[in-house]
Amino acid sequence: MKKVLVTGAAGRVGRDVVLGLLQAGHGVVAVDIAWPERPEGNHSELVTATLDVTDRSGLAEVAQGCDAIVHLAGVPRPLPDTPEVSFGTNVMAAFAAYQVAADLGIARVVAASSASALGRAWAERPEEPLYFPIDEAHPLRAADHYALAKGTVERIGQSFSRETGLTAIALRFPWVSIDEMLLDRVALANADPTGGVWFRDIWSYVRPDDLASAFVAAIAADAATTTVNIVAPDTLMEAPTETLLRQYFPSVEIREPIIGNEPAWSSAHARNVLGFSPLTSWRDLQTLSVERVN
Repeated sequence: MKKVLVTGAAGRVGRDVVLGLLQAGHGVVAVDIAWPERPEGNHSELVTATLDVTDRSGLAEVAQGCDAIVHLAGVPRPLPDTPEVSFGTNVMAAFAAYQVAADLGIARVVAASSASALGRAWAERPEEPLYFPIDEAHPLRAADHYALAKGTVERIGQSFSRETGLTAIALRFPWVSIDEMLLDRVALANADPTGGVWFRDIWSYVRPDDLASAFVAAIAADAATTTVNIVAPDTLMEAPTETLLRQYFPSVEIREPIIGNEPAWSSAHARNVLGFSPLTSWRDLQTLSVERVN
């Protein structure tokens, strides 16, 4: 069992990560700047704190005795904050988390990056990927402040890893679905494949329970410093992925076969390094909806 500090613990992803860590037998120090609601249940291995993560001294105080940090705190999208607030908050929060880990000798930090780091999701003029499936070696080509911030978060971890020897694992993931919104987005994406952010993310998504499991796996894995794609096992689309790619990205090389509705993002590194494969799909929700109607 490890004692894990979780920043951004009151957020959409944070709540599930805290619960997943507790269920895996870890102790958790859950930190957020505000708590709309505290974690459900009576967990003897859970401590909560209200704290601005950029307050490095306060963060160091609550991180005493921790073995690892899951860093989720930050601005989850570029709007409505100004570029200065969005970029500054995401970068400085990550720097504070890594500096505290370095100061206290905490051996591992698992940080939230984003598929937006690739540079497509929020850019005014998004570039096409260089190849499919998109793996972790694909160059980051930021053309907006949010992509730049997320790429910088990854580089901060790599820098601290080189300097101190700590393990820095960045999980790079697309839109985190809320179940009540997911089938609506599926309908929108299939009606208009090139509209909205779903096209910029190459129709990818991830469900919160899978993402939380990925963070838990990253805490336990025997892994060195790395970046890992975490995406759902399929796309939002009904049509096969290769068919869509050949239609909408005809000049982009498909380096490896993409079977059926598999995503255009590679999950091989997640399997090899974390021993993790996302399991849940919007198609599971579709089945549940039909069963409820019946």
